[in-house]
Amino acid sequence: MREPSPEALAAATRVAIAWSVDAAPPPAPSAEVALTVRTTVGDAPDAHRQLVRRLDQAWDLAAHTRPGMRSDRVERPELVVALTGPPSLAAELGRRLHAHPLADPPTGTWVVRGTPAPEGPVEVGFGEGTGLRLGADPHGSTWATAVRALARAAGRAEAVDRGLLLHVGTDPRAALHLGHALGMRRFPSARLVGPTLDLRSDAAGADAVADARRAEAELALAEGRFDEAAALLSGLDDPRSLLQQARTRLGDGQAVEAEALARRAAHGPPEVAAQAVRLLLRARAPLAAWEVGRGLAVRHPDDASAWLALAEACSALDRDRETTDALEAAVRCAPDEPPIRLRAARHRLACHDAEVALVHLEAGLVHAPADPELLDLAAEASVLQGRADAVERTLAAAAARPEAWRTAVVRLWRLACPERVSAVLPPDAGWPTRARLALWGGRLDEALVHAARAPDDPEARLVGAAVAVCRGEPASGLSTIDALLAQLPTEGLPWLTIDTLHTWRAEALRALGRTEEAGAAARAAMASGPAYSLAADLARLRAVIDAHPPGSPIDPDAHGSVTTKLQALHPSPIPLKRPSGATLGRYLDEAAARLGPNRSPWPTVQTPEGLQGVPVPPHPRHLARTTHHLLRCRPVPEVIAAYEALQARFPDDPTTRTYRGEVLLWLGRYAEAAEALQGALDLHHATVWAWIGLGASQLLAGDPARAVETFREGVHAVNHHGPTIHVYRGEARRLLGEHDKAVRNLDLALRTKPARLSAWVVRAFLAHDAGDPEPAAVVAGHIARVMPSLHADARETAATHTPLALLQAAHALMRGNRSSSLVSWVLPDDTVRFGTWRPPGPAHVLFPSVREVRAPARPGRLPRR
Repeated sequence: MREPSPEALAAATRVAIAWSVDAAPPPAPSAEVALTVRTTVGDAPDAHRQLVRRLDQAWDLAAHTRPGMRSDRVERPELVVALTGPPSLAAELGRRLHAHPLADPPTGTWVVRGTPAPEGPVEVGFGEGTGLRLGADPHGSTWATAVRALARAAGRAEAVDRGLLLHVGTDPRAALHLGHALGMRRFPSARLVGPTLDLRSDAAGADAVADARRAEAELALAEGRFDEAAALLSGLDDPRSLLQQARTRLGDGQAVEAEALARRAAHGPPEVAAQAVRLLLRARAPLAAWEVGRGLAVRHPDDASAWLALAEACSALDRDRETTDALEAAVRCAPDEPPIRLRAARHRLACHDAEVALVHLEAGLVHAPADPELLDLAAEASVLQGRADAVERTLAAAAARPEAWRTAVVRLWRLACPERVSAVLPPDAGWPTRARLALWGGRLDEALVHAARAPDDPEARLVGAAVAVCRGEPASGLSTIDALLAQLPTEGLPWLTIDTLHTWRAEALRALGRTEEAGAAARAAMASGPAYSLAADLARLRAVIDAHPPGSPIDPDAHGSVTTKLQALHPSPIPLKRPSGATLGRYLDEAAARLGPNRSPWPTVQTPEGLQGVPVPPHPRHLARTTHHLLRCRPVPEVIAAYEALQARFPDDPTTRTYRGEVLLWLGRYAEAAEALQGALDLHHATVWAWIGLGASQLLAGDPARAVETFREGVHAVNHHGPTIHVYRGEARRLLGEHDKAVRNLDLALRTKPARLSAWVVRAFLAHDAGDPEPAAVVAGHIARVMPSLHADARETAATHTPLALLQAAHALMRGNRSSSLVSWVLPDDTVRFGTWRPPGPAHVLFPSVREVRAPARPGRLPRR
């Protein structure tokens, strides 16, 4: 938008901004609040900007404290902003208010969505020529907080520091509350029009005096004058005052005292109790916040803000299933509130439940069709669901948030629509992405030109490395790729996935003749992507062929339905039954040539019409793996039914059975798990995790000797040690009394995957068996810090509260879960909970023998999971 010209400002004798808030669906508002700002010709542009900034700050603070909103995030209320006056001035004011433009009409009209305002008009006048009429609740804090912020800003602005005039309704409490909140002592010339009250008089009553003291304490607290705030609140024991005292204590670093005061305040009205929950979370007392939130929801089951507060507390404890239930209860209380729908959808997407997330998002968009966050998440859910309207939703979201163009680009890649990327790229930016598209199209010189425009960007650097590999300079490309792997986060960037780097690394290593390392890089590519990558799988298959005896036949079905994968890149059917390595290699070379220099998870081919995406059929292993996460937001029977549907959809793929068996192990249903895993082996004898899971089911059912034999048979059958085998086998050998072998297995587990909580717990058991109690104390203490929910649940079931007893109880609650990425445990009432484990440090610090242990040599081929 253009800056308003002096001529435009001079011509604006009056600018009116009307903010109307709908309490019911448009077009019939049942409550209205109007805010009018009058400016005069004599006001300079800076005065306009200062005034609008102050109004914006006030409104932001009002939204920040509005019931139903997160305490750490500002949600803008529902506003219809109509700006009348010269278009340039309207644009300036609209931009300063952060309003979202629906269009660019000559009068300047913007719309932002949210919730109704309290009833009761109050007018506040700032000096000459400026006025404010604001709906206010005399007993609430939302609007008072907004006006306090406005007053604080006005006190620092010469443009309006010319006296203060309050016009209030007939309620004297409203006059007192807003009058004192505006800091009348700071404005000597302030005068009250309407019911006049003397703030120094006892006639106002005890409640009014308490209101005044709280308002003054609020100002002191906001400015960091904690001692003064505490003095003002001294002796007040009503819930609101107790909450303010808790905030004062927390601001002064007294977290324990703040927690005690917040617990007392939680017995007050729902809005006070909800704020107490959030204060307890800020005080790092999530269990206390959960207790308060649960009590609040029980007392006020029809109040959406109560359920939202409980959801925040559950989320802080990683209690995802309970977070889901609380958010759904909030939706039932307020089904027409877009912000609540947005929060429920965001949680569902975090749990990989795009189907239900989309239901919430579409319901929210009915009431807020232009909300950029709703549009953005609806696009993401549509992409995940493979909806026919996903492209249109992606483009709509990009139009609402042009600054998030990278997100739109990745979505279009995922939708196999690279030809639409130009529609969302900024005109004078996005050079690394343009370089990537040129690389995929085989235009190497053009790719380097674009990459040179952003030489430090990781994406541009990868393009340069890929061009070097394509031009026969693999050593140069490998050096850049290794540097990027060392610098980027382990999960990569949304537009630069780690599997892409590993795939290019495998190609560079193979060109250098380092075939064994190339195979390891290809396997790393398969294991590190956010979704299935055809390019990584082709690199893995190439590594299999390189390690295969020449001339001997290869069973394509032993390598993940290779025919289907290759068919995506071939226009004619591929007759692959039991080809030799050379034959399969030739097909792989043809597929790679058609793929061109694209090693991302989003395959493309160059056609006469331009770059085209290659739709790849859904990969059953990826679908099965993401179905795991549904346990975090759906009942167990629904998750098991989802696995049964996957098995019916992919009847010949064993991975749907292995993942189902793993979930059943987590739930403690060992006989069912064994049946599912045996079914996977019946489909394909070389399914690595089916052997591991089958042995685990035998171990957990009480037969460790049989489990060890199954593990041995599985390694022989598949020629591979899956990383989970070490922790299960270590547990079995501990039960059999084979201490040294158990230690070696657990050390291998910690060396291979230090993020596996179960390995730390069992290794601490082994140390305790050998007479060293320190590891058990360290691990139990760390669980209490990073997984307070598991620690609390273990205390409920432990025989005693010694570190060893707590670890034993936690291990029992985890049942069969030995995952390194998704820790779960099951309560006696079958409630499933999850947590995120972070190790206390390098494993060898607590267990020195981890440093000496050596992993088994890698096999030459990699079987199915």
